[in-house]
Amino acid sequence: MSSFSCSLCLTNRRFGSFAKMFQHITLYHQNEPNFNITCDLYNTCGVLYKTYSAYKAHVYRQHMSELYLKNKPNSNSNITSNESQQQESMNNLDMGLGTINNTDDTFDFVTDDIE
Repeated sequence: MSSFSCSLCLTNRRFGSFAKMFQHITLYHQNEPNFNITCDLYNTCGVLYKTYSAYKAHVYRQHMSELYLKNKPNSNSNITSNESQQQESMNNLDMGLGTINNTDDTFDFVTDDIE
């Protein structure tokens, strides 16, 4: 199973899909004053983004298909309490129980139906 890690977390938290990592970044890091992330999804990316809105625009333009890939279950049983709470929040989003409003745009791909 491929794995994606959040470079913005001190622990480099890992995710089973790019969509899950992107949800996490949106939920927990988008409003950080020193937001700073390099897209390293592919070798051809490597661009540094200093705002969430610029990173989000890049993801929607260049990596939309990765957002809609089916999420593989995470078999990691060593999840801390904080990570469990974050995972529960993301699961609620997957079930359509929460919405994220960004001042720039609405984070709405989570609630879209995947055919």
